[in-house]
Amino acid sequence: MNPVDNNILSDTLPGVVNSGVENYYSRDVANALQTPDEPGLRWEGPDCERAPVSRFTRTLHSVTDFAKAHVRRIAHARQLSRARISPSLKDATHVVVLTVYNEALRLEALLKHYRSLGIDEFIIVDNRSTDGVAELLEGQPSVSYFYADGEYRRTRYGVDWVNAILSKYCHRKWILFVDADEFLVFPRSDVTSVRMLTDHFERSGQQSMNVLMLDMYSERPSRENQCGPGVDPLSVCALYDSSGYRAYTDSCTRTTWIRGGVRGRVYFNGALGNGPALNKTVLIHWRRHYAFLKSAHEVWPYRINAPRARTGGKVSGALLHFKFLGDMAERMNAEAVRQQHTAEYAAYTSRLGTEAVSTNFVGPLTARFASWRSLVRDRLIVGDGEWY
Repeated sequence: MNPVDNNILSDTLPGVVNSGVENYYSRDVANALQTPDEPGLRWEGPDCERAPVSRFTRTLHSVTDFAKAHVRRIAHARQLSRARISPSLKDATHVVVLTVYNEALRLEALLKHYRSLGIDEFIIVDNRSTDGVAELLEGQPSVSYFYADGEYRRTRYGVDWVNAILSKYCHRKWILFVDADEFLVFPRSDVTSVRMLTDHFERSGQQSMNVLMLDMYSERPSRENQCGPGVDPLSVCALYDSSGYRAYTDSCTRTTWIRGGVRGRVYFNGALGNGPALNKTVLIHWRRHYAFLKSAHEVWPYRINAPRARTGGKVSGALLHFKFLGDMAERMNAEAVRQQHTAEYAAYTSRLGTEAVSTNFVGPLTARFASWRSLVRDRLIVGDGEWY
């Protein structure tokens, strides 16, 4: 087994933090400062980038994406039934929204995590769960529950349902669109709240926040990562890849696509183009006409994909992603039967019963998560000078 880099336990920030670490998220500065073995994002060469597009082409794509998203939103809204609306939703300013299928095991920990960040409202869209999700949520305060009776895949993996709900209930609210196994962290998230962060955004002019989806794992095979209801999954899986991420920008939609990490090296043998997208834009000051296009990976209007403060800097975060827990094999088998996910899942299900549950994920890029400082040090998240 390769040793884990335990230097991560130091809370000392790199000296560059106070002088504008946000520059590590820009291509030119990142590659100039970074050697191949250093942590952080690495940007692909010009041959991996989409060619620049004209203003006319971008406008045409934008109008087309807008029209398609809203036609689909209206069409699939009929599949939603409003089971329960929280009385406090109308006046809420910050709302977490997620779609779930058989996520009862994870919801207690998720609600606890986001409430600790100051989130005051939740919208949960349940797509035919059979594990008691509805009953679990009945006694939860500030939770609105919708039942979605439709094919997850045909609604662009739940995005059409989410767009319909956000358009009706979340105009001018800060929304956070996550999955049940994704826990947000950002610079100073241990001593501040999401509300304090968005107050900073409103002062600085930043309208959204990019995040890196960071796959978490342990020294053990995933089948041994048992995590009961209400247990913080970070206490079970505290390791991540500090490097091995590749990024490029789509000049049309202004989306920075990121791939790699532990799934890139373990399941896709370095062929990162076949692996999952790890970039998301999840925290957005929502407007009725906005729309998620490709899950939270791409958003309309396109400028939301490339947030900047008036100063030119920005704050970014990470979603600690807990896929490799003890029920991974069971969940992958269920999804193979349900057939509601992307072709990417074939890489996981093809190894069920052998490597998928016994793979040793630890490698030379492995580091241990201690706090958000770990990710700043590894140049995976950034903060502008004013936020620090």
